[in-house]
Amino acid sequence: MANSLEKDIFRTLAYFSYFTYPLTSFEIWKWQLDPEMPRSYEEITNALENSTWLANFLAYKDGFWGVYWKTVPIEEQIAERHRRNINAFAKHRKLKRVLKYLSRIPWVKGIAICNTLAWHHTEPRSDIDLFLIVDDRRVWSTRLFAVAPLALLSQRPGETIEDPIDISFFVTEASMNLEHLKITNDDPYLAVWTRSLLPVYGKDLLWDMWRAENRWSEKTVPAAAWRRGSLRLTNKKKSKWRIPISEAFARQLQLKRLPEELRDLANKDSRVVVADHILKFHKNDRRQEIQNALIEAMKLCEI
Repeated sequence: MANSLEKDIFRTLAYFSYFTYPLTSFEIWKWQLDPEMPRSYEEITNALENSTWLANFLAYKDGFWGVYWKTVPIEEQIAERHRRNINAFAKHRKLKRVLKYLSRIPWVKGIAICNTLAWHHTEPRSDIDLFLIVDDRRVWSTRLFAVAPLALLSQRPGETIEDPIDISFFVTEASMNLEHLKITNDDPYLAVWTRSLLPVYGKDLLWDMWRAENRWSEKTVPAAAWRRGSLRLTNKKKSKWRIPISEAFARQLQLKRLPEELRDLANKDSRVVVADHILKFHKNDRRQEIQNALIEAMKLCEI
């Protein structure tokens, strides 16, 4: 049976194994998931090198650790991570053009890369996912002008095969705390997602406020530092356009065109949230599946 330190290490690797994402020793320390207590880097490396129990369930190759029982061999996991990392950099050219446009919309205050692209773990068909922080009482207007050009150019998911742009999560400055979106009291994915956001536009003060509002995630990932953005991708400040449009009109127009599937899911849980302070359209939310897979994996710690 695993001791508490071994469980903490295994939990972290088991979580990331769901995404076929092997970790370095440093990344295991950084992303230690819901540990009994925060572990030092030395504690983790010593356990990785000397634990008999971990040796039965983990595989090591070229600086990366993976879960031994996962059907994909560690060599293939590492090769897959390298391939996806290269693809993520290839997406940056298109991403920069999108950021240049979005940053000109007058109500956009902050933009962050999220999901697989934030981890540099994408395939050609993977979405370029973006999270937007916008002016209070302007969430519908922002979404209209952010998404409409993508629709006209057929660049959204389901409309293009390679590098689709998915902007499906908007919050206002007054509603940045996402804790209420947890599926249960224990939602590891949302905590990790919150910490993995990569800011690419917005004032430092705004992102400081974002971090303060979401400090609840420290309980789940206590060692994960907030990301500060990428100098390669950070969009320079440009003058904003003047767009005379009524928020009420933008809301009415989009609600009328909202797909029936999203309309049926709206506000029934945290997958699809439709309100004047937050718009979230994640109908294929896998958080419960990920949580269940982690619970199942942790049963091995009782062996």
